Amino acid sequence: MPAVQGYVIEADEPGNYYHRSGSWVDYTSPANAYVWTPDETASIANAADNTWAHKPELAHPAIHDPATGVTVLTGKAVPINTVQGQNVQVPSTGGALFDLKAATGLAPASVVAMSVSL
Repeated sequence: MPAVQGYVIEADEPGNYYHRSGSWVDYTSPANAYVWTPDETASIANAADNTWAHKPELAHPAIHDPATGVTVLTGKAVPINTVQGQNVQVPSTGGALFDLKAATGLAPASVVAMSVSL
């Protein structure tokens, strides 16, 4: 599988990044977040409206290698509305925050404990 070159999308609430589930997730670094193609990035920027909990604000240039799981930021973040691309279908929960308990059945503390024990 080839590397994905594109952008990590950060919300107007710093530390929240657009997840491949179509919701916002709080990460400690943009390098932990999903890399979207330029077309997907532009489409997510266009999809956001006033009902979203957070709005996409910054696009961090990045490349992700699926073989190693490594994401590298390749430049300085730019305003998301400056990213050009074709309109494509992207996942969206209407800008909702990711609900870990709904998605996994586990409370956040359980996941932290599980990840520490691995």
